[in-house]
Amino acid sequence: MLIRIFSFFKIVLLGLFIIVPATIYSQQKDSVSTIDSSLTSRPKAIPLTKIIQSSEEVNEEIKSTERKLILDALGAAGSSYRNQVYTHAFSGRKETISISDLKDFITISLQYLEHSISVNKREDNLYHAYNLMTVNDDNSVSISYLDEMLEGQVAVLSSKYLSSEESLSVLNAMKSSKLFRPDQYSYLLYPYKELKGFIERNTISAAAISTSKLLQQLVADENVQILEKDVNGAYHFNGNFKNANDLKAVLKELSESSYTELINQDTQKVLQIFLQEK
Repeated sequence: MLIRIFSFFKIVLLGLFIIVPATIYSQQKDSVSTIDSSLTSRPKAIPLTKIIQSSEEVNEEIKSTERKLILDALGAAGSSYRNQVYTHAFSGRKETISISDLKDFITISLQYLEHSISVNKREDNLYHAYNLMTVNDDNSVSISYLDEMLEGQVAVLSSKYLSSEESLSVLNAMKSSKLFRPDQYSYLLYPYKELKGFIERNTISAAAISTSKLLQQLVADENVQILEKDVNGAYHFNGNFKNANDLKAVLKELSESSYTELINQDTQKVLQIFLQEK
């Protein structure tokens, strides 16, 4: 029970995932009325009030910079707890935690989990499953979404959060989605993807080039360290690049040249284009 209650690392996933919040939501909702008394071992965790200020803020949008603050605070709390245990072990002493405090904690946790489920609703009435978190150089954490997945829909349907009408909307949306296979009258775990063939790989679209001043300048200067233009007018990344680390090495090298300002401005954008087009 204490693991379920004090697993505060799950709270940070509120803006990142839907499966964990949906599953925990179902468990915690049932646990509020069953707690009689609880004891916790020292060392104490950092109070969550330092991270979660008040229930009135739950419905506010969490900004990218705030995500980084939450991530750092939870990481520091876990690190402090781990170092305390490794250095001094467990004392064996117990402290009483009031039932009202536990109930208040569970209540606000549920509100954050509900908020997480809500903001992960897609426009097509399905729900995002796993999301990608990127820690940016400007001390922010950005979120990007993956394609629809069956797992996310199962999680939200079994969370006990949705009303009957909302659950029906999800089921109808699933039937109309790329997850549904009419020939088998069943569902795929994730949609079938048309992957690029060998010839189509590593071809950078003109639209992608136009989003980066760095790439445009490299093309204008006929600098082929990162990309080059073939006889058909198509652009390609350096064929010697095995992965993003090779691209990063060249970007670092170019940062000490006349491209410094453009490198600082477009590094993340170029890496993103590389990962998408490669």
